[in-house]
Amino acid sequence: MREHGSAPTRGDMERRQVLSGVALVGLMPVISKGRNLNHSPHVEKVRNELDISDYRKRIFYQWAPAAAHGEPTTPLLGEVHADFLVTRSLTIRANDPSRQREGYHVMAWQGVLLTALHTKLGNIMQARQSANVAREFGYQCGDRAAVASAYDRESIGEIWYGTPERGVQAATRGIHLAETGSGAHFWPILAGLHSQAMVHYARSSNHIALSEEHERRVLDWQQRLPETRRPNAFELVPSQMYNSLAIAHAFRRHEDAAELFSVGFRATGYSARGRKGFRKLLRLNQAWAEGSKQPRKGVEIACDVMHSFAQEGAAPDPIYRHRALRVLDALPASFPQRETTELRKLIDQAS
Repeated sequence: MREHGSAPTRGDMERRQVLSGVALVGLMPVISKGRNLNHSPHVEKVRNELDISDYRKRIFYQWAPAAAHGEPTTPLLGEVHADFLVTRSLTIRANDPSRQREGYHVMAWQGVLLTALHTKLGNIMQARQSANVAREFGYQCGDRAAVASAYDRESIGEIWYGTPERGVQAATRGIHLAETGSGAHFWPILAGLHSQAMVHYARSSNHIALSEEHERRVLDWQQRLPETRRPNAFELVPSQMYNSLAIAHAFRRHEDAAELFSVGFRATGYSARGRKGFRKLLRLNQAWAEGSKQPRKGVEIACDVMHSFAQEGAAPDPIYRHRALRVLDALPASFPQRETTELRKLIDQAS
């Protein structure tokens, strides 16, 4: 592998264009569903008059906070992807190496956010493609934090959609990369990577000790990250780490898993309005943890969450349906099927 930050060769340029092209092919079918924000002539004219530095501000100060605080996922995906296209065009045309590096930097973080958004929508193939693009452009500009974040977001997607072996590979690679870096900006990334690795290893009784080591790291990072700051989609906060701790304990069948979910839920109270979506995920995870021990309580919690989507009149992102189905899977075989009728109906309505 080349030195990170070295001047790109002709082969680097060709590979970068191929990677971005592959990502665009995978993204376009999903983008076409979210046209309500970025497909008017006026909006396109404004976008085309922006500079690379403007797109940097948009990804960090507009789109990442929007993703963290409940903006609808599909139209937001369309906005970020449209920004990526224009940034890519500006970067290809740039003659100044410093502007090219700035373009790679912006596209790397756009790729990280696209990975997270595709994960929420259940588009795992597109999430993987976006993570690959983010890492490639991160390497091009020497931004190790972007590369590590791409591993983090990819790992989260893999764990929730059934391929933990891929997730642990991504988390482990990201940890190795981030731990050799320096600076406080790596802390949320490392916290996330250790959280994901801990959950992956907790799936297997053969790796309990390794999972517990990651748990100690998570608890350590939890002390370093103040819960009171306003996070964006690139960061992890202590309430999210409680979620990872609880999931790991649930996989191990620990009795305190449900209480850890409750702690995580309470910890999001400082920003209940902005973090409403994450609070619903926490409650569905709590329902999953309760499912095997207190099945009626688990079903009741899951029904309450899924019913809230019906009341809001908005279809939830697929990840919520995925977690609600996990609750059903956790119920004992002896639990009466008739008591799951309402939850199954709500899950079907969310499809």
